[in-house]
Amino acid sequence: RGGCAATGPGRGDCVGRLRHPGRYRDERRPERACRGRADRLLALLSGLAPYVDARFSLLCHSYGSVVCAHAAPLLAQTGVQVSDIVNLASPGLDVSTVGELGTSARVWVAQAASDRIGWVPNVRVFGVGHGRDPLDPAFGARAVDVDDAQGHDGYLVAGTSSVRRLTAIAVGTGDAHSVLAAR
Repeated sequence: RGGCAATGPGRGDCVGRLRHPGRYRDERRPERACRGRADRLLALLSGLAPYVDARFSLLCHSYGSVVCAHAAPLLAQTGVQVSDIVNLASPGLDVSTVGELGTSARVWVAQAASDRIGWVPNVRVFGVGHGRDPLDPAFGARAVDVDDAQGHDGYLVAGTSSVRRLTAIAVGTGDAHSVLAAR
């Protein structure tokens, strides 16, 4: 699903949405499943590279943010330019800092106050869990203000300021003054 809109003089930006079926958290070996889905994301981007001359932004939701984190170090090898990675409702990214993601993309995080993902402990013990909370300022990501998002699935609801801010990042018009949350 997707659409195109004029976002500036002589400029048309297209936004596409790709959703993976299933949830890796339901599988017996989530770490392996996460890496497998990251490989599939990289293959998709590599496959698009010869046909698309565009800047990409990845909006990664919930456990999909872990998939994007595993793909991040290899994004440059796909042949597409990924300028932004936005992690919504993330349980953690399996790294302790943005620098450990190994990407040149800007990294953003957002979580609604009413999102149940906030109850997930941000630890990694004996290979279980996804580590540091990416909302922690010491993690180093840019925090997106999603003040009107409701619950776990309310980030992209039409007409909300959160979807406007996320769209601004996706099409490259978001800046610190228009999208950043106060910490």
